[in-house]
Amino acid sequence: MASLAENRASVPRICVWRDRACVPLSAGAPTLSSAHSPWNGALLERLIHGPHTEDTHQHLSHFLVLHLGGPSQIAWRFAGKTGIKTVAPGEISVISRGTEDSTSFPQGSKRIVLNLEPSIFKRVFPEEDFGNDVELIDQWSVEDRQVEYILRGLEADLEAGIPAGGLFGESLSMPSQFMSSVDTA
Repeated sequence: MASLAENRASVPRICVWRDRACVPLSAGAPTLSSAHSPWNGALLERLIHGPHTEDTHQHLSHFLVLHLGGPSQIAWRFAGKTGIKTVAPGEISVISRGTEDSTSFPQGSKRIVLNLEPSIFKRVFPEEDFGNDVELIDQWSVEDRQVEYILRGLEADLEAGIPAGGLFGESLSMPSQFMSSVDTA
């Protein structure tokens, strides 16, 4: 897995590994992005799309999604299983680095996506020995108000032009904020 992350192009987008290339997760530009923020180790995008499919891809970083629109359906393929689920606004999906999946949004989607690089966990928990990485437990569309409010706070900070500089965004995007809510392996 490390070799995939090392081969990423310096694209200021949330990227995945698809067809032996590092490509943006979704086509089209995000409606909001932290690509030019002073945040280190975290990248947030707000994505709004009509009906679309995200073909099979592998996540290069840990991935949190806050579903904003809906309720809407999502069809997914993950770990040899397929499913269709109705997601409601405010529900969270957690996808661990290295996970391979494909998703389809027949009614379109509106979501906030936060990518967390493995290095951010080492900065927050220097005394812990995670090896090269932590492993999050993948979850599709669960309710977690704390994570929802953190992601909405990051979105609001970006919309306001990052008035506190990098400090507010970096403190909210720290994994310690999520660890009490998100299951880890």
